[in-house]
Amino acid sequence: MNNAKNTLELPAITKDFLRKEGVAVDNLFAEIWTSLKIPSLLTRLGFKKRSGASVSEVVYLLLMWVWVKNKSIYLFSRTAMQTFTKSKKDIIYDFIKKEDVNWRGLNLQSAKKIYQSEHLKCCEHKAFVLDDSVKIRCGKKMAGISYHFDHLTGRKVRGEQVLTLGHTTGKSFYL
Repeated sequence: MNNAKNTLELPAITKDFLRKEGVAVDNLFAEIWTSLKIPSLLTRLGFKKRSGASVSEVVYLLLMWVWVKNKSIYLFSRTAMQTFTKSKKDIIYDFIKKEDVNWRGLNLQSAKKIYQSEHLKCCEHKAFVLDDSVKIRCGKKMAGISYHFDHLTGRKVRGEQVLTLGHTTGKSFYL
């Protein structure tokens, strides 16, 4: 019986980079946000909000929440969110509930921009990587979940099986 617990961790290369002196996560993220011109990308992909904080501010907060790896939006809003905005946690919850947000398009277009800006198409070694991971989910009213055998834990778990296609070069890996 394997009782090992999966903990979410950043890749070693990322951890080492972020531990360097003078590297602040929020400054690094803001620099990437600006260089990739994410606000104009959001507009092109049809991201919209009717009132309140701008859509780019809300997406920035969501991505920052994921980047700093807080377990919940509530904890993020109590500890770090006030340094980025005057908005409250409800703005993030409301935006997550929207069904017309094109997250796949944002993922694809930002990966495409990074690929082109880093001149990765000229790399000698390139490959596609398929990953089918099980995302453990629990709750009474969760749609689209079932039991899957998780090879990492060695047991059946309730959740979703997610298939991801990535592209790797000798320098990087993109989803």
